[in-house]
Amino acid sequence: MYRKQPFFRMKSWGATNGERADAQEIRLPQDATDAHARESAAFAPWRAWVCLALLLVAELLTIAVPPLGLAVYALLLIGVLAYGAMGWQGPERNLILGLALVPLLRLLSLALPLSTFHRLLWYPLVMLPIMNATRLAARTAGLSREAMGLRVGNLPLQLAAAPVGLGIGVIEYLILRPQPLVAGDTRVMYGLAALTLIIFAGFGEELVFRGLLLPLAQSAMKGWGIVYVSALFAALHVVYRSPAEVLLMFAFSVLLALFASKSRSILGVSLAHGLANVTLFLVMPEIEHEPFFGIAVAALLGCSVVALAWATWSIYRLGPVEKAHVETSADAGATGPEAQQPPPPPDLDRSPVSGVWTQATDLQSDEHADKREEER
Repeated sequence: MYRKQPFFRMKSWGATNGERADAQEIRLPQDATDAHARESAAFAPWRAWVCLALLLVAELLTIAVPPLGLAVYALLLIGVLAYGAMGWQGPERNLILGLALVPLLRLLSLALPLSTFHRLLWYPLVMLPIMNATRLAARTAGLSREAMGLRVGNLPLQLAAAPVGLGIGVIEYLILRPQPLVAGDTRVMYGLAALTLIIFAGFGEELVFRGLLLPLAQSAMKGWGIVYVSALFAALHVVYRSPAEVLLMFAFSVLLALFASKSRSILGVSLAHGLANVTLFLVMPEIEHEPFFGIAVAALLGCSVVALAWATWSIYRLGPVEKAHVETSADAGATGPEAQQPPPPPDLDRSPVSGVWTQATDLQSDEHADKREEER
């Protein structure tokens, strides 16, 4: 026997004396009963904050007991992948699935026998699988290249942001004092090392944090997305055992996230991140014992401050133009969900409650009442 889908009847505001005027029949999809539950689950970001706390615990355990930290990271990787496979479709599920890249990054850096290779090879050995995994995660989450900032955008603005990394690298070196990456090697080796740091340490990490995780976090947490990604980025620097380094990386990450969000490109932040690493591991160790060290530090910091001021002013000046462009496109019907909504079919009315296109039925008609009685 044919079974009809459940429906709801709605009265018109003008009905009086018990009349059922202008009643409408609204047919709902099969999963409409739990739509509210799915929406609530999708926009409850507490799971993402729990993941962040667990990642911080795993990082601390890696410092104290490396095998135990490695085991916790492995369990976290399995957990986030399981939730990403079985959780409700929504922004938080996409974000947690993207967080799988963080334990994967640590597992690769701790489990691979990197000590048998030259230090320059550590970066491509670890970051190439991570970059490929980022591509797959972005495809799963439905992120386009434009959403990830994989475009040039305003090229002068992107290039102007790059020198900001020089000052960050100087401050970071004064905090950590690391060993030089290629001490005593030739200029060709220095050039190769700089290129490796810009591509894999700069672009690779920005692709993960500001290209993938930032838009996912902003979709799930709105304004807290920048804070969340910055806290995650800073947590991965706990391994240096320096509170000043953690605070510096949090502030640096906030700056990079703001710039990437406003400029809609990760080119500038990738260059800034790469130059910060070049300054930290190549430039500063080389000139530390030179008589002009103080002058060089002041020059690098001054260049960084000027670049930061110019980039900030440029973003402020260009911001309203891009916003107006988006609003104009929406008004013209080029973008947006309302513009992509198909026109209503003929003889259909829009429900004032649910917005579903439904067919109006005249329940006052004797003919319609007889027809409904036959269907029952």
